[in-house]
Amino acid sequence: MGATRDTARTLSMVISSLILMYHATTAYLCTFLSSDPLYVSFSVTAYAWYGCVLAMLGIYGSFKKSPTHLTIFSNHLLIDTVLSLVPKIGLVYLFHDVTADLCFTSKLNTSFWFPSTIEDLHGPGRVIQSSSPEQTLGASIKARRHCETDVLVAQIAFGAVLVFWTIAQWGMGLSVRRYALKLELNNYQTVQCVDEEKAFYKEQSLADEYQDAVKSVQQWARGEKDSTTFIEVAEKPS
Repeated sequence: MGATRDTARTLSMVISSLILMYHATTAYLCTFLSSDPLYVSFSVTAYAWYGCVLAMLGIYGSFKKSPTHLTIFSNHLLIDTVLSLVPKIGLVYLFHDVTADLCFTSKLNTSFWFPSTIEDLHGPGRVIQSSSPEQTLGASIKARRHCETDVLVAQIAFGAVLVFWTIAQWGMGLSVRRYALKLELNNYQTVQCVDEEKAFYKEQSLADEYQDAVKSVQQWARGEKDSTTFIEVAEKPS
């Protein structure tokens, strides 16, 4: 049981540290964004620093075993997972829109994808007997297909990373919240045991007081009986 609690505490601290590095990296990357009239970069940076503060709160809660701090941090993770769905979907759409025409721009005609000379087509140092326009066109079409495949793989990988991070963040939030509930339950059970012990000692103290009172009454009654007997003996005629 103790080993399980230590594992949950370590996991909670690792999650808090990971979220701290994630938000700190986001805040750092936002410094390279140009200023915009909608202050999007400023808003993202401010939210990233806010996430850093809550992540440090989670680290502190894991170290001190504080269910209150861990609950606040876990709620931030769960709410952030839901709220960030719309920006993530927009980011996937933006990435797809930017890379959709990447293989058809004129700037790539002299890139490593599309050969512009015979040397680019067949490699340096090779002797080519002849190179017809059809061969060059076929090689260019083949290279474009490779480009489209690479771009498609990059789009799928980018979307998969965002989906994986969303699921992982939701799972991390549930894990920290579960650990916070366990700590809160343990604290409640500890307080309840202390209250029961106090009540037991109080009842025992009341019982001792009652027994002392009974003994006092019995001694008082015995003393009164003895004094009455002594008076009766003294009043008897000799």
